[in-house]
Amino acid sequence: MSTYIHPIDDDNLLTIGIAGGADGLGLDWSITQVSLFNVVTPVILVYRILFHSRLRTSMITARTS
Repeated sequence: MSTYIHPIDDDNLLTIGIAGGADGLGLDWSITQVSLFNVVTPVILVYRILFHSRLRTSMITARTS
């Protein structure tokens, strides 16, 4: 769930929020999610970074195609 959305330029949005729970239900408040979207039709997730506060790790997902 995005709690903050910031336009980077005419084509891109940065979002910051709480990641969804591992079971697909609810939110996991220990994971902060930062995402970059290209909003030109169709909308494409470009990057996603998950910061796990309990595990003190992060994971970066990038669109490759």
